[in-house]
Amino acid sequence: MKVLWLTNFILPSIAAKLELPASVKEGWVVGMSEALKARKSENDIELAIASPVPANIEEGAVGIFDGVRFYGFHELQPCHIYDPGKEKVFFQIAEDFKPDVIHIFGTEYPHTRAMVEGIYKYGNRANGLSSYRILIGLQGVMYEITEHYLDGVPADVAKKKTFRDMVKRDSIADQVMKCKLRTVNELAALSYVGHVTGRTPFDEAYAKKNAFLAKYHFMNETLRPGFYEGTYDPAKANPHEIFVSQGDYPLKGMHFLIKALPKILSKYPDTRVYVAGDSITREGSFKEKLKLPQYGKYLLELEKEVEKETGKPCPVEFLGRLPFEEMKARYLRAGLYICCSTVENSPNSLGEAMLLGVPAIAARVGGIPGIMEDGVEGILYEPNDPDSLAEAVDKIWSDEDLRGKLTQNARKRALRDHDPETNYKRLLEIYDEIAADDRYPDKDDKKEE
Repeated sequence: MKVLWLTNFILPSIAAKLELPASVKEGWVVGMSEALKARKSENDIELAIASPVPANIEEGAVGIFDGVRFYGFHELQPCHIYDPGKEKVFFQIAEDFKPDVIHIFGTEYPHTRAMVEGIYKYGNRANGLSSYRILIGLQGVMYEITEHYLDGVPADVAKKKTFRDMVKRDSIADQVMKCKLRTVNELAALSYVGHVTGRTPFDEAYAKKNAFLAKYHFMNETLRPGFYEGTYDPAKANPHEIFVSQGDYPLKGMHFLIKALPKILSKYPDTRVYVAGDSITREGSFKEKLKLPQYGKYLLELEKEVEKETGKPCPVEFLGRLPFEEMKARYLRAGLYICCSTVENSPNSLGEAMLLGVPAIAARVGGIPGIMEDGVEGILYEPNDPDSLAEAVDKIWSDEDLRGKLTQNARKRALRDHDPETNYKRLLEIYDEIAADDRYPDKDDKKEE
């Protein structure tokens, strides 16, 4: 079987061959590609991958690396802008490789839409489907993200712009507009595809509503290999330390956690909060103040309110972007992991915390109730409610027996849901199911006009 992947980054092994910087994101895509290559004799899959490349590399076939045929394409910047001119580029890539299945990772990218629309426009089609069998993996769900992006952010804050926002054209309002454009790309792509993968009841409902021609296939993701090693030890953790994996834009809901801090600090005065990701509240120098985004400025205002209410400095520290080992160490030393996003489908950070056995709480939003059962594997709190968040923290920190039960159950579930071998076999099953789908026209038949 010939399978063409469309990804939004170059796999590290191919980047090394092209002497390009390697991406550290989407570890499960990297892991799955390595499994397919290593076990080619048993799976009989010929893999090709199309990914964005710099302008100095020509679009189209680039070469064969470790048995994988690689195609490059140029993406417009900013990467939410759609270019219909790319439709023919992707159709020609498909025609060159002639895959049995095209597997696209992520729905919101303009190249996803261009691949789907290009093949539909220039190839054969019937029953609303193009002759090439296309599978899209749902990651974000952009319509829902756009709807909830500003939850809890005052309207007057969302309208303001800092110097940095104006220079980068990345104000809060700009971010919302980018989400809307990505939503257009996503809905356009989903309307033409015959197959999607997902992993929560939330994304299944989303697929049934917006990918009305598609068959839904359940498939969990495999997480970064290092998180399968090592287990949380409460004796080595700081009991009242909170770890948040990201908090640098409104969707991640950091403002709700800061608003919850006075209530948390009243009972646990030694609480500390550490946030991975961009340091958006640093203002120690004039240069750093110039780099402040409006959302960072808003968080600083909230921190001052915490200080005024408690009489102590707000115990929040942004750590900057962390390499893998430091990120894992932060999970293991924390007394609690919090996912305070306003909406998520299945955040890998929550899966990583569960896999390590770190006590976890999360907002009851999107697909999260489908990956962590409230009161069994973690605690869910009501969205947009700082008091509910604070009560969830107290529920875990005040009950050692409950913590032990939650972490044990969470790790057990995560080891099952994110088992690499199970997920590898499931991917092969899905490819076989798609190849057997008889709704598609023959690629060699004359195109219907």
